[in-house]
Amino acid sequence: MPVFILLLFLGVAVLWLLLSFCFIPIGKFVSRLIKDAKTSMSKDDYKEKTEEEKDGTEQNG
Repeated sequence: MPVFILLLFLGVAVLWLLLSFCFIPIGKFVSRLIKDAKTSMSKDDYKEKTEEEKDGTEQNG
């Protein structure tokens, strides 16, 4: 049984090394998605804020 655990850890380490070339592109892709989402949300918030200010001044005036 201890040999199986050792082989399992060894297999996981080899798999990690074989897939390591994929981690940087995947990380860049996820980072870009998060950045685009934040940018889009901030633009939407700004548009909503300016629309509320316009609606508020028209109703009060």
